[in-house]
Amino acid sequence: MKKKICMILIAVFVAVLGTSTFFIINHYKEANKQAELYGELANLVNATAQTDAATEPAEQIPYSEEKMLLPELVELGSALQILTSIIP
Repeated sequence: MKKKICMILIAVFVAVLGTSTFFIINHYKEANKQAELYGELANLVNATAQTDAATEPAEQIPYSEEKMLLPELVELGSALQILTSIIP
């Protein structure tokens, strides 16, 4: 009787260990895949930013005497105002 209980417990521990190992390995594979995709995306954004900066400089809009805003920030601000007016 005691031997059967020990074998069942060993089988349960092996199953838990195998499942845990699977999820850990799966997590690290997914993390490596995401890191690779992030690196590719960062390279693409850097290449696009360098191309855009070389072709046309960003035009600055005066905000006040001390601050300047880029046109992209003005567009983002107006989009946020629209969203906040839609969502209560």
